[in-house]
Amino acid sequence: MELMTNYRFTIMGSVRTMNDFFRGFSISFGLATLGFAALDFAVCRERAQLLKRVALCNVVWLAAMMAISWRYFFAVPASFLTVTLIIFFLAWVKLPAAEKKLNLG
Repeated sequence: MELMTNYRFTIMGSVRTMNDFFRGFSISFGLATLGFAALDFAVCRERAQLLKRVALCNVVWLAAMMAISWRYFFAVPASFLTVTLIIFFLAWVKLPAAEKKLNLG
């Protein structure tokens, strides 16, 4: 713990500890999750085509997070990310690909 918090090394001109890196990655992960949640809530009443694209972005992001999670985390957060990925994948599959136009004449 002493080395994690007090040993500083230079990376590309900035002096950081390993604890700084862990804290930064942790904050970034939390903000990314909140950012995607805000995006999802902001577009929840939009047309199906846009929702399908946003769901696909969520699937890609969650797939990357899940792969990292299963490699570096323990089972609980990895399983939560996996379930969330499955839900967004199913939403992406279920949403229609294009709006159907009415032909009235």
